[in-house]
Amino acid sequence: MDRSSFMGVPLEALSIDSVEWLEEAVQHMRERRAEQDVRCPEPEEATEAALDVDRVVRVAAGGKSLKVVGRSASTGFLVKVWLWPNDMSNGEWFGGSAVDANSSDENIYERLAKEVRDE
Repeated sequence: MDRSSFMGVPLEALSIDSVEWLEEAVQHMRERRAEQDVRCPEPEEATEAALDVDRVVRVAAGGKSLKVVGRSASTGFLVKVWLWPNDMSNGEWFGGSAVDANSSDENIYERLAKEVRDE
């Protein structure tokens, strides 16, 4: 599977301008938080992370969604967000889930953000 593009669009050319959270996705994150005692961000926080200008965008396993790692502006937390296309031509996405980024995500985010700053 080609991980440098999503549905035929190069990752660097993808526009992510808005994220809509359906009630099922929000409920899923809240249930996960309660059952697994993990910090799942609220949809607003996850949206901030997905819209972060320094975000890291990858194709998620299975190739049907994106995995985006970005920083929430309101909390400062690094968050991993899964997005499904709504209207890709207008940069509109559906949020599927979100969790705090792990150390591997953080290392990649910091390394790529540093590369951009150094350019």
